[in-house]
Amino acid sequence: MGDAIDLKVTKKDQKIIEELYSSDEEVVIKALDKIMEDGNKSIMPALIHVLSTTDKDIIKEGIQTIVCQLKDTASIELMILFLQVEKYSSIHNQLLTALWQTGYDCSKYLSLFVDIALNGDYLVCIDVLSIIENMKSTFEDEEIQNLVEKIEFSTQDTESKKSQLLSELTDTVRSL
Repeated sequence: MGDAIDLKVTKKDQKIIEELYSSDEEVVIKALDKIMEDGNKSIMPALIHVLSTTDKDIIKEGIQTIVCQLKDTASIELMILFLQVEKYSSIHNQLLTALWQTGYDCSKYLSLFVDIALNGDYLVCIDVLSIIENMKSTFEDEEIQNLVEKIEFSTQDTESKKSQLLSELTDTVRSL
């Protein structure tokens, strides 16, 4: 994954994290407002956890707004880490949408995103396709060929709606 991400939590950050975990919706919303003003990467794991566990739409929307506006590379890299944790598969769509909206070049994670598309549902696949279409790097022919073969093999066992999307993904990966 590269360099370790330093997640030193200050007392101020710890207070915000505690507020995020509150059962009082108003306290959580105020914590989200604080994060919008002065949040940092150390709060990211708590944000992702709350996004995956809350059933309150207003809280989900607040967190989604925050993660879609990330510009800090370390926070974006944390989102990519959370995409690799099965426990958070229920929010892959939200994380992928946020990644796409940040404009972060995810080229070094091409293989990971292909795997996420293959294992995810139709909406996850759409988001991955959008991310891959915006990759800026050049790739080794062998890597591209291996990924194309992997996608084509997986397409055989996929329902038709997603199968069409995987066909588009194959074409997009081939064009990289």
